[in-house]
Amino acid sequence: MREAGNADVGFVNSGGIRKSMKAGPITALDINEMLPFSNSLVSMKLTGEKLAAVIQSNADAQVGGKHGILQVSGISYQFRAAANGETANVEEILVGGQPLQLENEYTVALPDYVVMMAEVYLNIEVPETVDVGITMTEAVVQAIGNSGPIDSKIEGRIMRLDQK
Repeated sequence: MREAGNADVGFVNSGGIRKSMKAGPITALDINEMLPFSNSLVSMKLTGEKLAAVIQSNADAQVGGKHGILQVSGISYQFRAAANGETANVEEILVGGQPLQLENEYTVALPDYVVMMAEVYLNIEVPETVDVGITMTEAVVQAIGNSGPIDSKIEGRIMRLDQK
């Protein structure tokens, strides 16, 4: 999705991912079962300050359990539950392995559904979006078709530091 959207960061709502993938050959049908919705892929520009606000909202959602969280790509962060047990203290945000710069502008790729549900998932005023011209599913099918074998590993993009 990041590649198709020429983006620094990618977000997808956890509930939009409907199938786990096992080792072995992957077919277009597998991807369609994993991402069964016809969500358009869109992109938008966010300042580092707004991107930090999205990450704060995502960490708060994970601590408070109010709704599902966004899965992330191109960005990683660490957080701990705040003393109130309902919000988070975000301790580090990296974009492309570098510290988030509040004044920089970043391109974010995400499904149009997340934009429609911005009040829940993003907790920011959403800037103008650009339709990338393909669905999320098409972007993933194309990327897998172009990549050859995939070596998947857990990257620790979202690290909760107060749980083992």
